[in-house]
Amino acid sequence: MSEFFHNFLATRQFIPHGHCYLWKPGLVWLHILSDSLIAFAYYSIPVMLVYFVYKRRDLPFNWMFLMFGSFIIACGTTHLMEIWTLWHPTYWLSGFLKAITAFVSVGTAVELVSLIPQALALPSPAQLEAANIALEKEISDRKQVEAALHKEQQFLKVLLENIEAGIVACDVQGILTVFNQAFREFQGLPEQPLSTEEWGQYYNLYLPDGKTPMQKEDIPLFRALQGECVSNVEMTMVPKHSTARTLLASGRAFFDPQGKKLGAVVVMHDITQRKQAEVTLRQSEEKNRILNAELERRVNQRTAALMLANQELANEISDRKQAQKALQQSEERFRQLAEKVRVIPWEADACGKFTYVGPQTIEILGYPLSDWYGDNFWVEHIHPEDREYALKYWLENSALLDNYEFEYRMLAADGRTIWLYDIVNVVRGKDEPQLLRGFMIDITERKRVEEELRQSEERFRATFNSAAVGIAHASLDGKWLLVNQKLCNIVGYTQEELLEKTARNLIHPDGLYVDIETVRQVIANEIQACSMEKRYICKDGSPVWVNLTISAVRKSSGEPKYFIVIIEDISKRKQAEDQIKASLKEKEVLLKEIHHRVKNNLQIISSLLNLQSGYIEDPKILEILKASENRVISMALVHEQLYLSKDLAQIDSNTYIKDLASNLFSSYNINIDAVELKVNLAQFLLSADTAITCGLIINELISNALKYAFPSGAGEIRINFEPDKQGQIILSISDNGIGLPEEFDLQNTESLGLQIVAALTNQLQGELELHKTYGTEFRIKFPE
Repeated sequence: MSEFFHNFLATRQFIPHGHCYLWKPGLVWLHILSDSLIAFAYYSIPVMLVYFVYKRRDLPFNWMFLMFGSFIIACGTTHLMEIWTLWHPTYWLSGFLKAITAFVSVGTAVELVSLIPQALALPSPAQLEAANIALEKEISDRKQVEAALHKEQQFLKVLLENIEAGIVACDVQGILTVFNQAFREFQGLPEQPLSTEEWGQYYNLYLPDGKTPMQKEDIPLFRALQGECVSNVEMTMVPKHSTARTLLASGRAFFDPQGKKLGAVVVMHDITQRKQAEVTLRQSEEKNRILNAELERRVNQRTAALMLANQELANEISDRKQAQKALQQSEERFRQLAEKVRVIPWEADACGKFTYVGPQTIEILGYPLSDWYGDNFWVEHIHPEDREYALKYWLENSALLDNYEFEYRMLAADGRTIWLYDIVNVVRGKDEPQLLRGFMIDITERKRVEEELRQSEERFRATFNSAAVGIAHASLDGKWLLVNQKLCNIVGYTQEELLEKTARNLIHPDGLYVDIETVRQVIANEIQACSMEKRYICKDGSPVWVNLTISAVRKSSGEPKYFIVIIEDISKRKQAEDQIKASLKEKEVLLKEIHHRVKNNLQIISSLLNLQSGYIEDPKILEILKASENRVISMALVHEQLYLSKDLAQIDSNTYIKDLASNLFSSYNINIDAVELKVNLAQFLLSADTAITCGLIINELISNALKYAFPSGAGEIRINFEPDKQGQIILSISDNGIGLPEEFDLQNTESLGLQIVAALTNQLQGELELHKTYGTEFRIKFPE
């Protein structure tokens, strides 16, 4: 290997390249200077390319610039090698560098072949500019339409308020939404978005008799909402603080252009005076009832004709009002549209002197039209900071005889600064512009919005970079798109290093494929966000626990665009949790050992009592010792179950009671075929204190039953242990034995066992009941 490198760098086998130039100074220096300048240029170009790519990271195909840079650096190195071989004939090294240059150049050429179709597919600046202009025009048109619509709505509202008839409307759910001034004057009550069930009572609506309250189904607005075309329905409104009014209501439902019902509207005319006139007329008719039938017939005919004429006249007036209203609305819409178009059409000669300016300039800039026709008016009122640029741009582009557009600021008459987007159409003459026409579009609002967006972006950047937690944007495939400094501090990487990595590169291998389903649910929009704990691998190789909160930013179509990830360093919290878990584990082991030792000690006591019984001949003392032994065993069973249980604070009541009863039957040598044990036990957990107390109670009561209830040696003992509907626990011990004497008093018994039962019941804060109907039943109720 050393011989290979020796030959590779050997200089004695060949003559220096300078011999080829016969060492002529002029020729040698010509090659030295040429190769030096070429190498300098070749090394400068990659530096500028790398700087350009660094500044424009969003540039498509930026990796191709890096390949160009590599190719150019290799070319520059070969030129430096040409200078070196003038004196040092290391031609193997020179050839190797040229081979590298060839490899890099061929690779660049191959990649360039596949890249050209993609580059050609990118939109041109002209296409992007055209799309932007179309978007701006669409935004401008939409704002104009919105402004016109708002003006029309204001006009309709004023018109509605000034109509003498009362108008009220509701939406499709029956919620009242429109009340005009006339209706409010009818009632004198404030507007309320009431449901249909509340209309009649709130507005005191009655049938025409003024006494019978209107039901929901009778109210004209409700009938119209149900699809009925209501016409001239008479009703009475009785305000609380005003006189009653008689109203004539007509209405119907209204629909959108697609036929979907939007609600209903009713128009109400106050006919109180007319009704009073009718009442007066009827009274007059009553007084003149004595007149002959012919006169009455003629009066009736005249009255009917008069009413018909009045109705026709009212209808004609209504039709004329509606026609006038429609005409006014149409005129108002056209007037608003003309006033709200914030575009100034203009025309000027080739020297820039205006020959026509649209009247919109008065509203937009505040100058009278006559001012525009003076010399240099436009130039003098351009903002001083934009004047030189605008004038130069106008002159240069007009001379090109091509259409153009540009933005600048003008000073309005009141001192305001107005941004204008000027679109200029050049009417060509022979070799110079003959006429200029264009539109000055007011883009002040757009500029204001752009400035607000810029400030909002600055605020976001400040919040993003100074946040106390790591914040990042990540693509759907996990590549980091944007990271803040806090995340860099957590993992030890610079922002540039992180942007070259993916989220998977940071996650510890143990948690790489965990929580994938949760992230899928976020992508599918099944959940808004998810949180998870992961271990990240820092740059120095150390792990750090982090809590990740992941949500998705979506396109208008609902498809996910990228992730927002909040990364919180929870290493200290994890350390604290580990310490707490270790401490709890130690305490569990200690508590388990305590239960084990208490159980062993109780079993020793039980064994001692059993041994002592072997030396006692007195039956009463033997009975006392056996009862004590059973009590100790009942307590030992609790600690045995606690020792064997995973839960060191509670035991299974079902298992404990069965074991206790089985031990008692065995202790008294009971034939289980003669005395049957029936249990009904609910499945729930008892604390150690409650279990010991209940065990002692069961021990006493079953012991008494086994000793005294069955003189014949046969019977049945039942144990019920379950909660009731009030959340109390019911413990019932019963038998079908001979029972207790009629004169037995539970409160004044001399039985030690029953005294213990009563004391333990009080300890449970329970109630003890005795039933002697069928055998004996002790029933204890205590809180859970």
